[in-house]
This record gives sequence, C-alpha cells and structure tokens, in this order.
Amino acid sequence: MADLKGTRSRDGCYNCRRRKRRCDKQKPICMSCRKNGGSCVFPSVTTSLKFVVSVAPTEHLIPFEESIPTSAFFHTSAEDVATLSLESDPGTPDSGSDGHGDCQDDTTTKLLVSPVKLPAQLTLSKPISSGGIHCNNPAELSLIQYYVEVIGASKVFSQTDQNLFLTSVMPRILNSQGPLQSTVLAMSAGEWRDKPVAHGRAGFELSAYYKSRALGELQRSLWENKCAEENLLTCVLLASLDISHGSRATWLRHLHGAFALLEKFSPTIDPEVTTFALKYFRFRYTLLQTTHPRIIPACYSLTDSAANEMHEMTHWFMDDLGAPSSNNAIDEHTGCSSVIADIIAQISTLALQSNANSISREKIQNVAHHLEHRLSVIGSTPPATDDVYLANSAESFRYAAHIYLLLACFDMPIKHASVIDLHHILMDYLTLIIVKDQKRRLFPMWPLFIAGCTCSCDEQRKAVIDLFTILEDQWPVSNVSAVWSVLRTIWQARDLSVACQPTTKRLDWQDIIHRFGWKLSLT
Repeated sequence: MADLKGTRSRDGCYNCRRRKRRCDKQKPICMSCRKNGGSCVFPSVTTSLKFVVSVAPTEHLIPFEESIPTSAFFHTSAEDVATLSLESDPGTPDSGSDGHGDCQDDTTTKLLVSPVKLPAQLTLSKPISSGGIHCNNPAELSLIQYYVEVIGASKVFSQTDQNLFLTSVMPRILNSQGPLQSTVLAMSAGEWRDKPVAHGRAGFELSAYYKSRALGELQRSLWENKCAEENLLTCVLLASLDISHGSRATWLRHLHGAFALLEKFSPTIDPEVTTFALKYFRFRYTLLQTTHPRIIPACYSLTDSAANEMHEMTHWFMDDLGAPSSNNAIDEHTGCSSVIADIIAQISTLALQSNANSISREKIQNVAHHLEHRLSVIGSTPPATDDVYLANSAESFRYAAHIYLLLACFDMPIKHASVIDLHHILMDYLTLIIVKDQKRRLFPMWPLFIAGCTCSCDEQRKAVIDLFTILEDQWPVSNVSAVWSVLRTIWQARDLSVACQPTTKRLDWQDIIHRFGWKLSLT
C-alpha cells in the first residue's frame, strides 16, 4: 500500500486531519489509527457537526450554542463525537445511558450541530471544562465563544460546514496563544463596545489592547516557518477587523503581508488556507478596483508607488488564481459565483484599457458584448443552491455587474432606460435581502453601493436610504457607516457641481472616491 505520510487528508478521519496525514478512509478504523492505536472518528457526510476541534488523539472540543458561565466549549471523547455525528430519532434515550460510561455531570444543553437530529435534552458522558484552550481568564473564553457563535458565523452568506472563518481558525487558536488568538479576541471585544469585559475595561479599549498584542506577536513570528499558516490567517482576520471598524485603509497592509508570507512560505502552508486567503483578498481587491478612476485628473495624479501597487496586485492575483473561472457555484463567503467575480474584474480591466487606448474601440465593444452575454446565460440557469438568501444575493451581484458593465464599457448615463430598468430589478432583490430582524450574516454591500451610485432621482435615493437605515441598526460595528458616508458625499458632489451631473458623468464616483483617498472594502 502507498505510504500514507506527507499529504494532508481532506475527508479522512479526525486523527489523520490533525496529524496532517493521508487517510485511507477504511471504516470503522483506518489503517493509520489501527497502527497508532488512536480513536478513529469520521465526519458524517450528510450530518456533520459544524466543526469539531481535535486537541488530542482521543479528545475533542465542541462549541456550545448557548453561553455557559464556566466554559465556552464542551470537552468530550472521540466516542461521544461519533455518537453526536449520527442521526438520532427524537425518541432516542439520552446518550448518558447508551453505554459510553457513567455521566460525570448532569449539565444538559443544545450543541451547535447541523443538521443532526438530536433529542431535546442530551446528557453527555464528559464534564464541561476548558481543557485544551489556552486562555488567560474566563473573559477570554467568553470572547472566543462570541467569535464562534456570532462573528465567525456571520462572516458568510450561508452557514455551512465549509465556513473557513470557523474550520480554519478555531483548530489553530484552541491549543496555542499567538497572533491569531489575539486577533479573534480583538474582533469580539470590539463588538462589545462600551460593555465592561474584564478588569473594568470596556470592549473597545480591550479590543485595542488585543489588536496591539496581535501585531506584536505577528511581527515577532513573521519569518518563522512553523508560524506561517497561523500568520497568514492572522492577516485575513486583521484585515476583516480593520474593515469592520470603518473600512480602514490599513486593510491593504494586511493584504501585502499575506502575499509576502505566501511568497516565502507557500510550500509549507495548507493549500486550503492559501486558497482561503487568496480568495478573501482577491474578491475585496476586485471590488476596490471598481472605485479606481479610469482617468486620473492632472491635479490628482496617481503616484508612481500607487500605480506600481495597482499593477502588482493585479499581477499577483492573476498569477496565483490563474485564468477566469468557469465555476458558477455560489460561494457562501462572497455571495456570488467566481464567474461573476471574474466578470467584474474583467469589466474594470476593459474600462482601463479603453481609456488608455491600448486596444481598439471595436474590440472593447466585442468583449463587452461577450461579457453581457455571459451575464445573461448565468441568469437563465437556476442557482445551484436551496438557500433563498444566497440565491437572491447572487442575483443582486449579477444585476449590479450588468449596470457596471453598461456604464463602464457602453458609456451609458445613469438616466438611460436600460440602466433604470436594471436598477429597479436590483433594488427589488436588495429589498428581499436587507429586511428588519434578518438573521445576522453577510449581505451584498457592493450591489448596494452600485445601486446608490446609480440613483438618478430622489425616489431611488429614498429606497437606498431605507436599506442603509436597516443595516446601520442591525450592524452597529461594520463598514456600513463608512460606505454610507461615501455615498452621501457622492450625492452631495452631484447636487453641488454642475460638472458632475449624473446625466453627463457616468462613473463620477470613482473620481470622488480617489479625491478623498478612500480605500473601500465593499464587502
């Protein structure tokens, strides 16, 4: 049999995943676990826990759905994980009497499982403890639990067991203290704002402390090979933290840091983590490019370093992710398919080429018509998801991309009938997505931004204002306020300047954003 060492298992047992070894997937016990004597537990294909963290060959941690004062995680055995991973009939007796051993604690609670059918009350055979979690105090356990239940779960459009903000991050912070754990603590503390968290310090103060600690730890471990994977994930979360705190332009520094790590340590980093980081930054940079001016006015000329940065970023992403994707599956991390993301990037590139006169106008039109046809074909295919929210989000991205294409490549003003018709449909989808009391999750910010930028009357502006009002109420800590402030500035510039009337200036928002130096992350 082929040597099982050297290649990490993607769908094997938990032990092989933890040791980053290939699993032969023989059931009930794989060859590796038979040889090493470990407990062999496989994730259920259709009914798996959202994530299970292995802290030892026979010990696992599962997050609670509800906050527990003494601990944030349930420390359990491999056998209990196997039991929880199986479908249970509602009439099944409590697992405390199923032969797994005497119950050491009477605590019962709901576990964070999906979509396992479990009894309403479960008595498990292990006590609640914080074993395996290296935290300095109970407050930090609560902050980690908040990340699991709220922040990590809301970083995607649709919650699945593929949520990499949980499955990639949690296993790496539970067993060691480092920049990634400090960043998670900073993210949670930042959302608690004025609430006292520990030692009388409010959340925003504690968030600044943890962020400073994370940056220091990251700097000290930056060039250590063994820390590269954790450091790369830290760059992703630090960028997310800066974006959520007003879309600070410093998120681009973390992008640079991530690529520096990939250039030096890529062979030693888990490919799943690499792909996660690349997709995270590429999507945000793709949307940022839609705000770059096509023609830089002489008085606001782009510096050589900034121009080099734009060129370098585009070069990095194309080298690392290759040719445009043909995968039309909707990504729960972005809210649209990779095809739509590639089309948006191509529109920006095409607009730049058009203004630079690097290709003929005829070729520009041919490529633009081809992109328009691709958008239509995508719309004629039913979305490959049963999640209505995710499907509506994908459609909002498609209609926003179509509007962007008409303005950037077909030179249509925002009062053109075709743009107004698409704007109306786009707003219909956005009003289905952004509603009061919506469960907290990602929402399509870029389509909402495009809708705001292409308002041609007060009625359209009023509809956009209503959506931002809902978002600001439901997302008090995010980049909603920053994007809303940018849109108000764009509207005011149009109202006050005759030269920036919407009927004559199609992409005036790009010049305004560049003039003020904003580096928006429209996610």
